[in-house]
Amino acid sequence: MNIPTNIMPWACLPASLAMVLDMPFEEVIRELGHSGDEFPYPESKTTRKGFHIQECIDVAMMHGFSVTEILAYFGSRPNPESTEQAPTMPLEEAIKRFHYYIAKCQRGIFSGLVRHPDKSISNHAAAWDGQLIYDPRGLSYEFNDAPRKNFLPQTLWIFTKMEPQYENNFMARMQPVS
Repeated sequence: MNIPTNIMPWACLPASLAMVLDMPFEEVIRELGHSGDEFPYPESKTTRKGFHIQECIDVAMMHGFSVTEILAYFGSRPNPESTEQAPTMPLEEAIKRFHYYIAKCQRGIFSGLVRHPDKSISNHAAAWDGQLIYDPRGLSYEFNDAPRKNFLPQTLWIFTKMEPQYENNFMARMQPVS
């Protein structure tokens, strides 16, 4: 994988998508339809719009890939408004499960948190090829080195090549209705 250069911090997700799909970064941005650099929150002049994994999944599907979410840790909530979460499996089992999927995945994106030199924390994404993390910050490293690189992966998005008949059906459904 080739790490795109001169990527703005809010563009780590499309940069990772470009690496996973083996596409030029500029082409991914064109297919997403925006640059992510808008400031949608009037009260914040530092928070940009950025990108969401759902719009990246649309681009992946148009290029023949399905995407599966694997969480490092998860649980249930007593009601939709609650911030309280009860784990559905012991932490050790959840970690073992996450590592199992990492070992099986040959193409994916990790999303999680990154700690910056000023100690602030933000969302982050990096590509995965089954051996190394390709981080849009210009780094490549093994999964076990992620904490030393100030990256905490929380979700693995596995990209799987679809059979042509499914790919064609999805692309047909994505066409505007006339």
